[in-house]
Amino acid sequence: MRIQWQKARKLYNLEETRQLWSGFTAQTKEFFEKLNPGMIVDNHKQHTIDPEYQEYILGPIKDDPEHWRGKTALDFGCGCGRNIKNLLDAAPFGRVDGCDISRLNAEYSKKHVLEHFDKDKCETWESDGFGILPTPDDEYDFVMSHVVFQHIANYSIRYHILEDIYRGLRAGGLVSLHFMDLGGTYEEYYGHYPPPTAAPAILENPSNWEVRNCMVRDENYLIKDFEEIGFKDVVCHTGRDLYCHQKSYYVWGRK
Repeated sequence: MRIQWQKARKLYNLEETRQLWSGFTAQTKEFFEKLNPGMIVDNHKQHTIDPEYQEYILGPIKDDPEHWRGKTALDFGCGCGRNIKNLLDAAPFGRVDGCDISRLNAEYSKKHVLEHFDKDKCETWESDGFGILPTPDDEYDFVMSHVVFQHIANYSIRYHILEDIYRGLRAGGLVSLHFMDLGGTYEEYYGHYPPPTAAPAILENPSNWEVRNCMVRDENYLIKDFEEIGFKDVVCHTGRDLYCHQKSYYVWGRK
């Protein structure tokens, strides 16, 4: 099984990934910027009532709020700020930050959070699409993401985002990252979109590309990647999203 898995995947290093798909991440930014008018808190509040979200994202926080007093957390793909506020409501974090590939989303999420909390409780920024920069090393005690990774249909980009999350996590820190087998136009887990074999002229001109979803299918792909990156005590809960009715995966791990 291990041999078959290794043969099935092709991983481009970070430099190659940036060279091949910088145009695609720029196009993705533009796509989500255009969606910003609909990225309001009420548009995603239905995801908060999902029992899986409550257990596998908020559960570790609500079960022992005092453990998180004064600590820091990050929401990758913060969108409208829903998760940032939920984390601050659940425990006395020192700070909960957020990053998003859309600058407008990042700005909206901070504005939303600051309607309820002091300004020193949250920072947000536009990510470059390949990680969580400019986050320093060993910055966060908890990193989470919800309803985001299914929109990244490029295996190497996803893998390097996970590596960067690991870099930004403190020793002993916890991640809880959500993936989902969303339908529509998609790539298999190890797929790369746009294909790296495309002619340079095509790779450099993203005007005809589309935003695709990622299909995981097998939780062991996730577990193996997390373990290879260095996460410890990796576990995955496989369930079904209450709202989208699609197979969902919540992966936990520690640094």
